[in-house]
Amino acid sequence: MSEARDRPAVTLSWAQSIDGSLSAGRGVRTALSGPASLAMTHRLRSEHQAILVGIGTVLADNPRLNVRLVPEPGFQPDPRPGPRPVVLDSDLRTPPLSALVARRDAKPLILCAPGAKPSARRDLEDRGCEIVEIDRDRDGRLSIESALASLAGL
Repeated sequence: MSEARDRPAVTLSWAQSIDGSLSAGRGVRTALSGPASLAMTHRLRSEHQAILVGIGTVLADNPRLNVRLVPEPGFQPDPRPGPRPVVLDSDLRTPPLSALVARRDAKPLILCAPGAKPSARRDLEDRGCEIVEIDRDRDGRLSIESALASLAGL
Protein backbone atom coordinates (compact mmCIF):
# COMPACT_ATOMS: atom_id res chain seq x y z
CA MET A 1 0.00 0.00 0.00
CA SER A 2 1.22 3.47 -0.81
CA GLU A 3 1.63 5.31 2.48
CA ALA A 4 1.63 8.68 0.75
CA ARG A 5 -1.85 8.10 -0.62
CA ASP A 6 -3.29 5.58 1.86
CA ARG A 7 -4.60 3.53 -1.04
CA PRO A 8 -4.12 -0.12 -1.85
CA ALA A 9 -2.01 -1.40 -4.71
CA VAL A 10 -4.34 -2.47 -7.52
CA THR A 11 -3.98 -5.07 -10.26
CA LEU A 12 -6.44 -4.75 -13.12
CA SER A 13 -7.42 -7.92 -14.98
CA TRP A 14 -10.17 -8.54 -17.52
CA ALA A 15 -10.99 -10.51 -20.63
CA GLN A 16 -12.51 -9.11 -23.80
CA SER A 17 -13.39 -10.33 -27.27
CA ILE A 18 -11.44 -9.28 -30.35
CA ASP A 19 -14.02 -6.55 -31.01
CA GLY A 20 -13.55 -5.16 -27.49
CA SER A 21 -16.73 -6.59 -25.97
CA LEU A 22 -16.82 -7.94 -22.43
CA SER A 23 -19.81 -10.23 -23.13
CA ALA A 24 -22.11 -11.34 -25.94
CA GLY A 25 -24.73 -8.92 -24.66
CA ARG A 26 -25.80 -6.98 -21.59
CA GLY A 27 -26.32 -9.42 -18.72
CA VAL A 28 -25.20 -12.41 -20.80
CA ARG A 29 -22.53 -14.64 -19.27
CA THR A 30 -19.84 -15.15 -21.90
CA ALA A 31 -16.69 -17.26 -21.66
CA LEU A 32 -13.90 -15.12 -23.13
CA SER A 33 -10.89 -16.84 -21.55
CA GLY A 34 -9.20 -20.12 -22.27
CA PRO A 35 -7.71 -22.53 -19.70
CA ALA A 36 -4.29 -20.81 -19.54
CA SER A 37 -5.83 -17.39 -19.00
CA LEU A 38 -8.20 -18.71 -16.33
CA ALA A 39 -5.29 -20.36 -14.51
CA MET A 40 -3.37 -17.07 -14.57
CA THR A 41 -6.43 -15.25 -13.21
CA HIS A 42 -6.69 -17.69 -10.30
CA ARG A 43 -2.98 -17.35 -9.55
CA LEU A 44 -3.40 -13.56 -9.45
CA ARG A 45 -6.35 -14.02 -7.10
CA SER A 46 -4.24 -16.16 -4.79
CA GLU A 47 -1.73 -13.31 -4.48
CA HIS A 48 -4.25 -10.61 -3.56
CA GLN A 49 -6.25 -9.72 -0.48
CA ALA A 50 -9.40 -8.71 -2.33
CA ILE A 51 -11.06 -8.98 -5.71
CA LEU A 52 -13.44 -6.23 -6.79
CA VAL A 53 -16.28 -6.51 -9.29
CA GLY A 54 -19.26 -4.37 -10.19
CA ILE A 55 -22.86 -5.33 -9.57
CA GLY A 56 -23.30 -6.02 -13.29
CA THR A 57 -20.83 -8.90 -13.06
CA VAL A 58 -22.56 -10.27 -9.97
CA LEU A 59 -25.98 -10.17 -11.66
CA ALA A 60 -24.78 -11.58 -15.02
CA ASP A 61 -22.29 -14.22 -13.85
CA ASN A 62 -23.10 -15.05 -10.20
CA PRO A 63 -19.34 -15.48 -9.57
CA ARG A 64 -17.71 -17.04 -6.51
CA LEU A 65 -14.49 -14.99 -6.90
CA ASN A 66 -12.47 -17.61 -5.09
CA VAL A 67 -9.24 -19.42 -5.99
CA ARG A 68 -9.85 -22.80 -7.64
CA LEU A 69 -7.32 -23.29 -10.42
CA VAL A 70 -3.62 -23.95 -10.10
CA PRO A 71 -1.48 -22.70 -13.00
CA GLU A 72 1.40 -25.17 -12.94
CA PRO A 73 2.50 -28.34 -11.17
CA GLY A 74 3.97 -27.66 -7.76
CA PHE A 75 2.38 -24.22 -7.33
CA GLN A 76 1.18 -23.83 -3.76
CA PRO A 77 -1.06 -20.87 -3.07
CA ASP A 78 -0.51 -19.00 0.14
CA PRO A 79 -2.38 -20.77 2.98
CA ARG A 80 -4.24 -17.55 3.79
CA PRO A 81 -7.92 -17.45 2.98
CA GLY A 82 -8.72 -16.51 -0.59
CA PRO A 83 -9.23 -12.90 -1.61
CA ARG A 84 -12.15 -11.11 -0.04
CA PRO A 85 -14.85 -10.37 -2.59
CA VAL A 86 -15.74 -6.69 -2.92
CA VAL A 87 -18.75 -5.47 -4.90
CA LEU A 88 -19.41 -1.95 -6.16
CA ASP A 89 -23.19 -1.90 -5.75
CA SER A 90 -24.62 1.61 -5.38
CA ASP A 91 -28.22 0.45 -4.86
CA LEU A 92 -27.60 -2.85 -2.97
CA ARG A 93 -28.87 -5.13 -5.73
CA THR A 94 -26.57 -8.00 -4.71
CA PRO A 95 -28.85 -11.05 -4.49
CA PRO A 96 -28.92 -12.46 -0.93
CA LEU A 97 -28.81 -15.97 -2.41
CA SER A 98 -25.85 -15.28 -4.72
CA ALA A 99 -22.71 -17.40 -4.74
CA LEU A 100 -20.72 -14.54 -3.17
CA VAL A 101 -23.08 -14.18 -0.22
CA ALA A 102 -23.11 -17.98 0.22
CA ARG A 103 -19.31 -18.15 0.60
CA ARG A 104 -18.26 -19.30 4.04
CA ASP A 105 -14.55 -18.49 3.85
CA ALA A 106 -14.83 -14.80 2.93
CA LYS A 107 -18.06 -12.85 3.04
CA PRO A 108 -18.28 -9.95 0.62
CA LEU A 109 -17.67 -6.33 1.38
CA ILE A 110 -20.31 -4.35 -0.51
CA LEU A 111 -19.63 -0.71 -1.28
CA CYS A 112 -22.85 1.26 -1.79
CA ALA A 113 -24.17 4.80 -1.98
CA PRO A 114 -25.33 6.54 1.18
CA GLY A 115 -28.87 5.54 2.17
CA ALA A 116 -29.12 2.61 -0.25
CA LYS A 117 -32.11 0.30 0.36
CA PRO A 118 -32.23 -0.20 4.15
CA SER A 119 -34.18 -3.48 3.87
CA ALA A 120 -31.64 -4.94 1.41
CA ARG A 121 -28.84 -3.76 3.70
CA ARG A 122 -30.34 -5.58 6.70
CA ASP A 123 -30.84 -8.76 4.68
CA LEU A 124 -27.26 -8.77 3.37
CA GLU A 125 -25.80 -7.93 6.80
CA ASP A 126 -27.88 -10.73 8.36
CA ARG A 127 -26.13 -13.08 5.92
CA GLY A 128 -22.68 -11.88 7.01
CA CYS A 129 -21.92 -9.22 4.40
CA GLU A 130 -20.20 -6.01 5.41
CA ILE A 131 -21.81 -2.92 3.90
CA VAL A 132 -19.84 0.33 3.61
CA GLU A 133 -21.32 3.52 2.25
CA ILE A 134 -19.02 5.54 -0.01
CA ASP A 135 -19.39 8.83 -1.86
CA ARG A 136 -20.63 9.27 -5.39
CA ASP A 137 -18.54 11.06 -8.01
CA ARG A 138 -19.63 14.05 -10.13
CA ASP A 139 -21.40 11.71 -12.56
CA GLY A 140 -23.43 10.04 -9.81
CA ARG A 141 -21.46 6.79 -9.86
CA LEU A 142 -19.67 5.38 -6.86
CA SER A 143 -16.40 7.23 -6.40
CA ILE A 144 -13.37 5.11 -7.19
CA GLU A 145 -11.31 7.30 -4.85
CA SER A 146 -13.72 6.55 -1.98
CA ALA A 147 -13.74 2.87 -2.91
CA LEU A 148 -9.93 2.66 -2.84
CA ALA A 149 -9.77 4.55 0.45
CA SER A 150 -12.21 2.07 2.01
CA LEU A 151 -10.11 -0.85 0.76
CA ALA A 152 -6.83 0.54 2.09
CA GLY A 153 -7.37 -1.13 5.46
CA LEU A 154 -7.94 -4.68 4.17
